[in-house]
Amino acid sequence: MTDLPVGRSNAVTEGLIALGLGVVTVLSRLPFISQILYHWDSVNFAFAISEFNLQKEQPHPPGYLLYVLLSRLVNLLFDNPNSSMVAISILSSGLAAAFLYLLASAIFNRATGIASSLFLITSPLFWFYGEIALPHSLDAFLVITCALLLYAAQKNPTAGYWAAGLNAAAGGFRPQTLVFLLPLVLYTVLRYQRAQIFRWAAIGILVCLAWFIPLITLSGGLRSYMSILGQFSDRFQSSTSIFSGAGLQGLVRNSSKLALYTAYGLSFCGLGLIGLLIRVRGIAKQYWSQVLFLLIWMVPVGLYYLLVHMGQQGLVFVFLPALIVLSGFGWVSIFSDKRNAWMISLGLICALNASVFLLLPEYPLGKGQQRFLTRDTIVQNDHFFLQRISALQEHSEDSHIAVISTNWRHLQFYLPGIPLIGVEPEQKWEASSGLLLLKKEEPLRSLDWLSGLSQSEDSIQLFVADLNPKSLFTFEIPAESYKISEKSDMQVVEFFQPVKFALHYNRITITQP
Repeated sequence: MTDLPVGRSNAVTEGLIALGLGVVTVLSRLPFISQILYHWDSVNFAFAISEFNLQKEQPHPPGYLLYVLLSRLVNLLFDNPNSSMVAISILSSGLAAAFLYLLASAIFNRATGIASSLFLITSPLFWFYGEIALPHSLDAFLVITCALLLYAAQKNPTAGYWAAGLNAAAGGFRPQTLVFLLPLVLYTVLRYQRAQIFRWAAIGILVCLAWFIPLITLSGGLRSYMSILGQFSDRFQSSTSIFSGAGLQGLVRNSSKLALYTAYGLSFCGLGLIGLLIRVRGIAKQYWSQVLFLLIWMVPVGLYYLLVHMGQQGLVFVFLPALIVLSGFGWVSIFSDKRNAWMISLGLICALNASVFLLLPEYPLGKGQQRFLTRDTIVQNDHFFLQRISALQEHSEDSHIAVISTNWRHLQFYLPGIPLIGVEPEQKWEASSGLLLLKKEEPLRSLDWLSGLSQSEDSIQLFVADLNPKSLFTFEIPAESYKISEKSDMQVVEFFQPVKFALHYNRITITQP
């Protein structure tokens, strides 16, 4: 695009553009923030703010020590774990947008920097994660900044030292990130700064030890930490990793999730990749070193997600920024000599992306079909939990009630004193055993406890927070001895005589004692 500014500009101008993009990002997030901890992992992090305990999954392995410490620090200001972590997500989103502009401008040109940053800002998936209490927006910022420093390290040894240190520090926020960026670190140091390899290694090791030693100390030592990590991994590796027996089913599962999440993360800005395909030979010849840098960033991560494990959607932020940079460059190349057309089309793409997040319902194809992470998803999640929490708070002091729920982790946090029976939730993408599984850990209650409560009270009320009693229970008692009613979208089963609860395969059987 000959009539657009390209190449390096003065530092002040670049800084002002980056700052403007960051501010726009932060301001766009403020009206839509979540009020309730969104995800199971969000609750784990919220518990960890009060007590770091990997054995209790506070947080879940592999630890996220620096993220927990940062959340604790921010929580001194907000005194609300959800607000604290959402604030981190919003600020991280702004920083990620600003630094992606700097990265794409350095790799290609300013036009690509602007396009890439705007594509990231309006990505419905990135927007969504900027509104909730999870570390993925922060992870995106750290990954982008590491990549920027590594690219600068091709000519500047000092930038390489900072890159080595920041990549190691990123492992303290999310250990997987350190591993995923290691190929890019090795490529950069071996090709451009081979004489500095031992300094890079020393910096990285020292920074890693600074967070890893406290992590294993808090976990009861290295052996205990590895045991916790192994037990956690065993839950899903057999159904996702082709190296642990998942086979073709695991590959299909991982590839389906990876494709869907990447496509949604790109949304309409993925059209920019058409520009790359149109000019693939010329771009490969003229910009091979830049493209290679981005490929080394993306490919190892993609292979891991494909062959080992693809979790929730936000995990794609480890490589998605690189793909967005390629898309931004492709879009610029489509309109290489048409400034006005480029600006109009860029605005249109961003508007379409934003409309997906702002206007699309959670289930646009119908309940039970593909779920989209949008503003409506946040609204519905807040409504779901706020209604139930409010209704249950009215009964929290009653001695004759209990709650059975798949979302028991949320209720543990928001209603710590209420008796809970936890049902293991089934995951859409995981292989189902067909069994109804109940959690057996303190302070969750058992069916024997519930049977005992029934013996000691004239009547009991069992709140079924997020399940259907008719598919959950088999009633082998007289119809007049119980009643099913509804309260705040919850089903409540009230028993007027002593009963016994027992688990049989995929249902809870209720009989007379």
